[in-house]
Amino acid sequence: MKFAKITLILTLIGILLLIIITQNPQTITGKIKTIKYNNELTELTLNNTNTSIIIFTNDFIDLKKDDKVLLEGKESIYKNQKQFTVNKIYKI
Repeated sequence: MKFAKITLILTLIGILLLIIITQNPQTITGKIKTIKYNNELTELTLNNTNTSIIIFTNDFIDLKKDDKVLLEGKESIYKNQKQFTVNKIYKI
C-alpha cells in the first residue's frame, strides 16, 4: 500500500515538472531582416538566425525592416524547417 502511494506521488510530481518545463517560453532577439504580411499570419526573419518566425494574428503589427525586437515563443520543426511561433513581441 505504501509503495502504491509513493509511486502515485512521484508520478504526479513528474507530470507537474513536465508541464512546467514545456510552458517555459524561449526568447529570441535580433534585427528584422525581412517581413511578410498575410491574412492570418506574419512571417519574419532576423539577421542573426535562419529560423522562420511566425506570428499568428489577423491584426496589423507595426513592424518594419531593421526594427530591433525581443520575441517570446516556442521553437518547433515544420516540414523539416525550424520555425519559431511567437506569443509576445517587444520592440527594443
